[in-house]
Amino acid sequence: MARADDAGRSRRWWVLGGLAAVAVLAVSVVVFVSLLDRRDPALEVGAWSYSRDELEADLAGVSGNEAYRYVREQEGRPLPEPSADGYDADLVAEVLTDRLTFRLAEVALAERGGSVAAPDREEARRTLAGALVAGPQLAGGPDATLDAVLDQFGTWGPTLTDGVAVLAALGRVLVDEAVAAGTPEEELDRTELLLDALRAAGEAEGVVVADDLGTYDPVTVTVLAVGTSAGELAPFTPDEGPVGPSASAAPTTVPSTEVPAGDEGP
Repeated sequence: MARADDAGRSRRWWVLGGLAAVAVLAVSVVVFVSLLDRRDPALEVGAWSYSRDELEADLAGVSGNEAYRYVREQEGRPLPEPSADGYDADLVAEVLTDRLTFRLAEVALAERGGSVAAPDREEARRTLAGALVAGPQLAGGPDATLDAVLDQFGTWGPTLTDGVAVLAALGRVLVDEAVAAGTPEEELDRTELLLDALRAAGEAEGVVVADDLGTYDPVTVTVLAVGTSAGELAPFTPDEGPVGPSASAAPTTVPSTEVPAGDEGP
């Protein structure tokens, strides 16, 4: 049975700085994806690849995170359970989109000679804390800490933490470049700067998604789920609610910039 869905959305509600982003209005059917049928990479960006084993480990971490599951249920977006047939196709596409986003951000940052600095990691922890711990719905209850929630993601936790830090660094570099070129900072749209940089990196490197796992959309820089046909583009704001393997756990308000007590970061 077909259902209206925004499966093409990614976690850009937080990974692109908590600003308005672009979403794909899509129609998809409930599809389960097996990762074991083939051994080709799940995702390739230039010479870099993301294996099916890595994807499966990350999906297991996301699916097994009880703290994240709790908040996603609070948001009215229950986390789909794996079945004997594999993982829900939308969840596969969400994880692939996020991994793609992080890789393209690494490429774009390296092209500009940038690197992740301590303030970028601090910004990433504030963003993640606001989304996973410090919001109106607490992941796992009031005693949860950011590290405890991230630990439950398994292999996905470090990927998420490092990826958001890279995006913070790239955003900083892009803003500095634009200001140096003469654009007043108050006129800049950080989200659009980031999306443009990701699109350019994807075009330069080349993005290949295994055809049994999804389809790459170079306009929104997302992976569309198997069984999904993209519709028109539409803006979406934080108040509409984030989507993604971790962003769906976030509150529907802009994340707090406060790190929970006792979790000031490394």
